[in-house]
Amino acid sequence: MSLRMLPALLLTVLLTVTMAACEDEKATVKPVTPSSAPAKGTLDWNLSKGHTTKDVRWPNKLSAFELHGGVQVRLALPAGASFDGRVEKVMGRREGEVIRNLDLFFRAATTEDAYERAKRLGKEWSIDLRNIDAWYKRRMEQRRDGKEDFSDTAFTGVSHSKPLGGSGGPAPAIEILNSFSDERPAVVNLSFVWPRQG
Repeated sequence: MSLRMLPALLLTVLLTVTMAACEDEKATVKPVTPSSAPAKGTLDWNLSKGHTTKDVRWPNKLSAFELHGGVQVRLALPAGASFDGRVEKVMGRREGEVIRNLDLFFRAATTEDAYERAKRLGKEWSIDLRNIDAWYKRRMEQRRDGKEDFSDTAFTGVSHSKPLGGSGGPAPAIEILNSFSDERPAVVNLSFVWPRQG
């Protein structure tokens, strides 16, 4: 096979995987349009009493899914916690039938706006933001020195928050990632990570 054919082969594989992911009739997640449009897809899951594919309608037959373009998300979580809001992207991962990660990516923002969102989310979900605060301080120092490093990212780990509903519940975490846009260089990700069983 020549190198010229490689892009076509990769595109074929990508389309095949995408089409397979969309074939599941029981999916409650609908395809969505570009991010400038109102949210047209929804993810409405009750994870308050369990986190398996029997508790929700997993959107495909794969171990992971990704939704783009504006998704209205409603989550019921352990201990009466909930999330209700619009995000730009949702990613989920499972191991077998057990959901392990759910990531909610907000719209790309300026450094200041991303930091403000992270602070609001940190307060709401009781997440220790020392790494996020240090990131913001670094970014402001870089800016004062003449060049803000947009590739500089930050995250909190599961050790920076308490699992919702006790040791078997999901631990919320926050990441600030590079959006690869100089105008809006930062993307905030709120994630929920369930511990491995046994």
